[in-house]
Amino acid sequence: MIPGFHHNIIGAINAVEKIDTVVISSYNIEVDELYSDNIFYTSSKDIIGESLYTLKCDHVKTEQKPGVFTSNIILNNNLYRNDLKLTSHLYPYEIFKYIQDIESVFFFGSAWDICVQERPLGVDFWKTTDVSLCFTPMSCLYANDSYVNFQKLATKKNPGGWYNLLK
Repeated sequence: MIPGFHHNIIGAINAVEKIDTVVISSYNIEVDELYSDNIFYTSSKDIIGESLYTLKCDHVKTEQKPGVFTSNIILNNNLYRNDLKLTSHLYPYEIFKYIQDIESVFFFGSAWDICVQERPLGVDFWKTTDVSLCFTPMSCLYANDSYVNFQKLATKKNPGGWYNLLK
């Protein structure tokens, strides 16, 4: 992982006023992380309810890999703007009831080619919706730790400095 990458993500999130909610989608994590008293997970449980949260935990149990966890930097709610809502979702069934309210999704993360693009709430899922797909410069890494160059993908740069993926 590139040093400072997680701090760069949070800095970019805090700089884009258009972002009002941060949803982390960490896959293959140990299920114990979901039971922690972290705002990302407690708010997720509040949003989707006990039964869907139990289903989510059951899914995570089948996909978990020992020693895989979300960065403590990313989970540190004190690093984010105070006006941001923080939560965690991994699967489309967690967001269906409010997907119509989502205008844009900004993507940040590592392993673009094996994670950010293809996971259940990855780019491929969001391409099937009317949501605008957005990226900031240096927001995503390939699995080999090189930054995704959004100028070479089918994107359009916005005045705010971020890119929209063209569908």
